Order: sequence, then C-alpha cells, then structure tokens
Amino acid sequence: MKRKQQFIKNAVILTAVSLFMRAVSFSFNVYAANKIGASGMGLFALIMSVYNFGVTFAASGINLASTKIISEEIAQGRSKRTAVRRCVLYALFFGSVALLLIYFGAPFFAELIVGDNRIKLPLKILSVSLPCVAVSFALGGYFTATGRVYKNSLVQVTEQLVKIFGAVILLGMLPQIDAQTACIALVASNTIAEVISFTLLFIVYKFDIRGENKASSPDLSKRVLRYGLPVAASAYIRSALTTFEHTLIPKALTLFSGLKETALAAYGVVHGMVMPLILLPSGVVNSVSTLLVPEITMLNKLNNHKKIDNIIERTLSLTLIFSVGAAGIMYFFAEEIGGLFYKNPRAAYYLQMIAPVVAIMYSDGVVDAVLKGLNQEVYAMRYDIVLSAVSIILINTLIPQKGVEGYVAIIYISEMMNSYLSINRLMEVSDFEIKPFSWTAVPALGVFAASYFAKSMFSGMYSVLCAIVLYALVMFVYRGKSCTLQKVRFMVKYKA
Repeated sequence: MKRKQQFIKNAVILTAVSLFMRAVSFSFNVYAANKIGASGMGLFALIMSVYNFGVTFAASGINLASTKIISEEIAQGRSKRTAVRRCVLYALFFGSVALLLIYFGAPFFAELIVGDNRIKLPLKILSVSLPCVAVSFALGGYFTATGRVYKNSLVQVTEQLVKIFGAVILLGMLPQIDAQTACIALVASNTIAEVISFTLLFIVYKFDIRGENKASSPDLSKRVLRYGLPVAASAYIRSALTTFEHTLIPKALTLFSGLKETALAAYGVVHGMVMPLILLPSGVVNSVSTLLVPEITMLNKLNNHKKIDNIIERTLSLTLIFSVGAAGIMYFFAEEIGGLFYKNPRAAYYLQMIAPVVAIMYSDGVVDAVLKGLNQEVYAMRYDIVLSAVSIILINTLIPQKGVEGYVAIIYISEMMNSYLSINRLMEVSDFEIKPFSWTAVPALGVFAASYFAKSMFSGMYSVLCAIVLYALVMFVYRGKSCTLQKVRFMVKYKA
C-alpha cells in the first residue's frame, strides 16, 4: 500500500509539474511564433531536429539504463551511489563525443543534410550543452528510481523558466529580428538553461545521496553497458532517420509549392505551432509513463506478472479515456483553440486534421514505457526504426504530390503502424485483457455528446470549457459504475 501511495503521489507531482512546464513552454512557443513568424519557427524546428540527434547520441540509452539499474539495486538492497557513478561516467563519455560531433559536424549538417547555412552557428552553440544533458539524464534516472521525482521536477521547472526568460531578454535586445538571429537567441538561452539545470541537479543529488554506505554489485559496469548500448545503437539509427526525415519534409514541400520560404513556413505551422498544441495535454500521460518504467522493472524482477497485467489494464484504460477526450475536444473545437493562440488561420485547419490521431499518440507512450519495464525496449526501438524508414519513403512520394496534407497522412500511417506493432508485442509478453468498447467507444460517444451540447449552449472558449467539464463528469460517473459492477461480479464469483 505504501508503494502504491508513493506512486500516486509521484504521479500527481509529475503531472502538475509536466502540465505547468508544457503550459509555460507552449505560451512561450506562441510568443516566439508571433514574434519570428512561421518561417523562423520552421528554421528553429530544423535546428532542433539536428540537435535532438546530438541529444540522443549524448544520452546513448543512459536515461533508461540508469532508471532500471538503480531500481534493481534498490530491490536487492545494494548501493545506489556506485550505480549512479557508473552511469555518470558512461554519460560523460558519450556526452563529450556528442559535443565534438555536433560542433565540428555543424558545417556538414548545415550544407549537406539540411541545405541551409543559417543553422551552422546555432548548432555550435547548442553542442556545448550536450555533456550536461547526458549527465542530467543519468541523475534524473536516479531520482525516478528512488521515487523522489519532486527534486528532479523542481530543477526542470527552474531550467524551463531560465530558458524562457533568457530567450525573451535576448530577443528583446535584438535591434532587428530575422530568422537566423532569432534562432541564435533561442539556442543560446537553451544552452545556458541546460548548464544551470545540470549544476543544480548535481548539487541536489549530492545532498540526497549523503550518508549511504551499502555494498555495491560487482557487475555494475557490465550492466550499464548491457542496458545502455543496445538501446543506444537502436536510438542512433532511429534518431538519424528521424533527423533525416525532418530535414526532408521542407525539401519535399518545396517541390510541391515551388518556393523554399513558403515550404519552410508551412513546415513551421505544422511542426512549430500545431504539434506543440497537440502535445500540450500529453504531460498527464507522460508523467505516468515515466513512473511506470521503474515500477514495472521492480515487479518484473520479482516475477509478479499478475500485478503487472493489472497495472497495464488500468493504465491503458485511463490513458485512452483521457486521450480520446483530448482528441475529440481538439477536433470539434479546432477553430476556437487555434484562433485563441495563433494569428495564422492554417493552424486551426491542421489542428483539426491531426486531432483524431492524438488518442494513438498518447497511448503509445504508455505502451512504450511498459515494454521498457519488461526489458522489451529493443523491440520498441526496432519498430521506430522501421517506421522512420517507411516515413522517409512516404515523404518522397506523398508530400511532393499532396503537400502538407501528405505530411498529415504520413503522421497517421506511422502512428497507426507503431501502435499496432507495440500493442501486439505487449500482448505477446503479458496477459492483460483489451476492452475496446469501454476503453474507446464509450469515451468517443461521451466526447461527441459533450461537444454537441456545449456548442449548442455556448460559443468561443466557453463552449470548450463546458465540453471539457461535461466529458470529465460523464467519464467519472461511467468509471464509478464500471468499478462498482466489477466489485459485485467479484463478490458473486467469490461466494459461488
């Protein structure tokens, strides 16, 4: 019971922090989009896609390896300090290599991969942060595994605030804003924030670990490599393909429209405006997913498969109720939501197009977390690699013919394929029961009814708020009745 209470407590903390950070980040994203325009957001998205490859190389699987190894050490009553030390050394090595790769490889990425020299200097600035990012991943795994996520969360909030305030100050100091100088201001604030975040996290860790004096496992280094390297190898391929994929999209859009700036602006609307809005509510799901990895890892180590199946069923059902509701609200109120945040009218149009796939996007994060806890992370990586390769093929065929609509179609195809492969794998390694009617059909009917009633009674954002409240009430009543029925069936079965 104590562990369950701790899980719920940590889930509430992570959810609150995640939603706050996403809300602040999204608000800044709106500010930046209105400040530098769709074309500037498109350029920034390209810079970050290359930087994210550097982050993947810097991490090299240490975020997952750290969480799992420390969770196992806790389960066996062994030293956490030694485990963290091994993970930090691993992270420092790959973080330093990533710094050199991105810094000296910036001209290669700019000229040959992206085809835009304006990203060269921003990439060099960002590369400085990579060792700090890598070690922060290792330390973050420690706080997740020990259940003290609030400490890591406070540091992350500080990082986000430093990043945003730094960017606002730097953008305000610019006498004239163009896409490149705006991006330099954004990446400079990002680098400063990452360095400060690492420093604070390290200090918090040193205070947290003091006084521990337990024996360490003899095979820690081997386990770090065993957990980290297979994930790293798959992640390199996946991240390289994803980066290549994102650099191809503006080029394919240029073939459709005939103008590079128009293509970059279209990419900026979808990737820089709509996708952050789509992913805004996912903070609720992501916080639970983060906690599922150490929880499932410990239960798997203890061979408690029945409890694992129970957790999968409960988590997936709640995730789908939330995600189907979010998808429905975004679809039925795309004009109201898009118009509230962005001046660009195309944002609302693309929001409505992409909204239905939200349910799959959110639930996939939970399935992926469970697979990692069950030591199936390599399979998840394989699926991502296959899907990235498929997406690259589709980008070169669909987007030049259909433009942004082709890009949206690719999002649907890749998300649906990924969901099918991941859930199929999860069913092979566990015995949980899928309930499609109660998990998807009922929430879909609920959000439709709530949206229809809200639109008929109110207008603007009042109708959105009304629909959210109504849907929440309907699902709360439905879940309450479902739980009551399950208890009655159990009692009847037990008495019989």
